[in-house]
Amino acid sequence: MKLGTLILRQWQCQPGRALSTALSVAVAVGAVVATWAAADASRMGYRRLVEAVEGQPSLMVVARDGGRFESTALPRLGGIQGIRAVVPLFFRPTLLRGGSRRIREVAVGVDLPGLIDAGLLTLAAGEPCAAAGETVLETQVAETLGLGLGDEVLFFARRGVVRLRITGLVEGESLRWFAEGAGVVVDIDALGRMSLSDGMLDRVRIAVATGADRERVRSEVAARLPDGLEVVTPVGMQQLADDVLYSAHLGLDFVTGLTVAMAWFIVGNAMLMNVTERRRGLALIRLLGATATQIRWLIIVEAAGLGLIGAVVGAGVGMIAARPLSAGIIRSLQAPEAEMPLNPSIAAISVVVAVLITVGAAWWPSREALRTDILDGISASPAIPETGISRTHVAAVILFGTLSEGILGLVAIGWLPPRASVPAGILLLLAFVAATPLVLPFLVRLLARVVPRRLRIERSLAVEQILRHPVRTALTTGVMVVAVTNGIGLGHSIRDSVDDLQGWYARTLRADWVLTRAGLLTPVAPDHDSDRIGTEEAIRDLEGVAAVEGVSVAIGRVGGSAAVVVARDPPAGTLVVAEPVNASAAEVGAALERGEALAGTLLARRMRIEPGDEIAVEVGGRTVRVQVAMLIVDYTAGGGSLMVNRVTGRRLFGLDEPDIVLVTAESGEAATLREPLARIAADHAMIVRSFRDLQLFVETLVQGVVGSLWSILGLGFFVGSLGVANTVTMNVLEQQRTLCLLRAVGMQPGQVARLVWLQSVLLGAAGGLIGVTSGLVTAAFIQMASQPLLGHPVGVNLRPGVVVTNVAAAIVVAAVASGLPIRRVMGMDLLKSIASD
Repeated sequence: MKLGTLILRQWQCQPGRALSTALSVAVAVGAVVATWAAADASRMGYRRLVEAVEGQPSLMVVARDGGRFESTALPRLGGIQGIRAVVPLFFRPTLLRGGSRRIREVAVGVDLPGLIDAGLLTLAAGEPCAAAGETVLETQVAETLGLGLGDEVLFFARRGVVRLRITGLVEGESLRWFAEGAGVVVDIDALGRMSLSDGMLDRVRIAVATGADRERVRSEVAARLPDGLEVVTPVGMQQLADDVLYSAHLGLDFVTGLTVAMAWFIVGNAMLMNVTERRRGLALIRLLGATATQIRWLIIVEAAGLGLIGAVVGAGVGMIAARPLSAGIIRSLQAPEAEMPLNPSIAAISVVVAVLITVGAAWWPSREALRTDILDGISASPAIPETGISRTHVAAVILFGTLSEGILGLVAIGWLPPRASVPAGILLLLAFVAATPLVLPFLVRLLARVVPRRLRIERSLAVEQILRHPVRTALTTGVMVVAVTNGIGLGHSIRDSVDDLQGWYARTLRADWVLTRAGLLTPVAPDHDSDRIGTEEAIRDLEGVAAVEGVSVAIGRVGGSAAVVVARDPPAGTLVVAEPVNASAAEVGAALERGEALAGTLLARRMRIEPGDEIAVEVGGRTVRVQVAMLIVDYTAGGGSLMVNRVTGRRLFGLDEPDIVLVTAESGEAATLREPLARIAADHAMIVRSFRDLQLFVETLVQGVVGSLWSILGLGFFVGSLGVANTVTMNVLEQQRTLCLLRAVGMQPGQVARLVWLQSVLLGAAGGLIGVTSGLVTAAFIQMASQPLLGHPVGVNLRPGVVVTNVAAAIVVAAVASGLPIRRVMGMDLLKSIASD
């Protein structure tokens, strides 16, 4: 008989068994595809948020020493594929006067007509400036000065005061991608002459074409640059957002990896049961003359066929389920609305991998089937496995645990990247699953004591059936172990991280109202004659104001890496403006008074900064050296910050005026300050917002990230329920002869149904309890893996609500999942089932 004919006949004789096996593969593949696509959607949502803020993706060429460089040193870069435009830039802090008003701004020299022709900038009104004596102003700057098209503005330059005619107006959003914070645009040659710096550049922005590989473009540009120049990621929201959202991406990687592990358990268990259930039939085929090779090929080809059918179905269902889930995640992140494309390669890769895993999962049971004695195989029932502790399982626990701890140790000391903790976490999970057969007998017997005495017969038989096949039971339990580990581990790490972030906000930023300057994160130059510094004094004179704190902020670079320089002073009556690492509040205040800096933990980790180091900081085209006194826990830019006091910020970086003013009202007076603060904000070109509104905005974004992770975790539990339902169904199929014999000797149908229900619930409860330990360890694992990134530890706090919810969910899922196999039991034909193999 041909192999294909034999396989088809096997499926026709036992359609339920073949369908259950294929369904197991479909559930596993559907879970992986949906989770993978949902995680991909989350990453895309994060990226859209960043792109909405950053604008045009770009690179930046700068001098290695942080200073200016001659334009002749820049090689030709236009021929590199993926480059949309090369934009030389020259910056000059200046003072503008229009009528009786004057403001300090940053002027940028650029080829404005070339930018407009390339479609990289659009004027709100007027024409581009193309010659000396012309300028284009940012609309907010023009409004502040009370000027419009055709008016003249006085420009204070090194060569003296220059009179410039306003030829156009531009929105600040259009300038952001290449000149963050600049409010005045002048022809680059004209600005160089006015600044006595002809032919000099501060930096060169390279606009990267949409969809181009920015890393490839970067490497090709770097290969052409001379020794004195380097290409870096622009100082902006792209790099800062990558740092802030890294832990979220790490959580997505853990979820995806653990879902793959869950899928492996489901498929492995299905193939194990598909082969062991046919032990008697395979022995008969061997008795009729089939060779070991023929039996092995029979099992492998059948596994490949079932795997392919299940994988194709599962991939299709997974892609369908991923679309609404992905759309929901995008909405929860408040990303810009757009069609959510699903990557078809996810389904294709999942199908190929699923078939390979299915074939691999069939290898071990086929090997065991061939090792079984033919006479033992023909016997009516399999032999009871040996009791005691398996050396193989103990060795697996030790091996997986040692490898996991070793990888995590290398991550902690910086020899491996934080993402290496993902395979380490999966290895740790495998160690827990390998330990399941060792602890399952004790757990099942312990849980069985809780079962009411009136169900003692069903309880005894359920325990016996569960412990009869320890490996199969471990794989079945492993599905719920993974689901509970996901829920408890990520539930704890998510809540701990969110609480740490929100706690930092509550401790370091306290106010009722916030005034922010237009063009925040702007490099500025010192100008002690500016009237903008009077913002704080004007607010302090208002009735009902309890405290006022000015904070100056600018984007800079430390060793080519993005950094946010924050200048602030302690509020009245306090010493702490930051949470120091291994230092006291008094030491923080003393360090700031000495003019030293406090480095955020993320910046310190990224640039390998230690307390006592002297670092070079570049802001607004000039570089100064700063002594780092200590490290601080700071979530500004995710920790990529450098904090100094206001005096030092003014002296070193020109951070004279406050970019942010925090206003705390006296008790019950917050509402009365809205109108007077709005008038002061209008007089000083600032925007007033309720601090509560800002908090709600931050909380909404945080909850969006949390919601996306919880959505994927919910999918994991749903898949776990399908896996348990299918596994218990296959258990029933394997036990149908035993169950029908029990009914034949007098057991009532209800008792058999309760027996199946108890098996499912005990498996769910045992998996939940094992998952508690595994989940708590996983939570600690995630936080330890995130520590090299954040630079400071985030403690794992035991959250009974999360634990109880996940364990209860595991039990409920298992109980509900038993419904299908119970219906199967109630509909079995006694004589046919007793006569089956």
